[in-house]
Amino acid sequence: YKDAPRLALFFDTYETADPAFQKWLTHAFLPYLRHSPLIVVIAGRHEVEPKPVWQAEQLHFNLQNYTIRDY
Repeated sequence: YKDAPRLALFFDTYETADPAFQKWLTHAFLPYLRHSPLIVVIAGRHEVEPKPVWQAEQLHFNLQNYTIRDY
């Protein structure tokens, strides 16, 4: 997959998602992507739990304590 085109999938406001969707995302969808060229971005006020088993491939950015001017 090194030279494969990348497709990005964005999930925003994760904290407002239905619990069934959150469970599907963390238990079915994300584990399936372990060797996929797909880039998944999950934005929200809550961290994704449980953490994927391949955390080395996961990046987490905490955007607290920034002012509107920083953006």
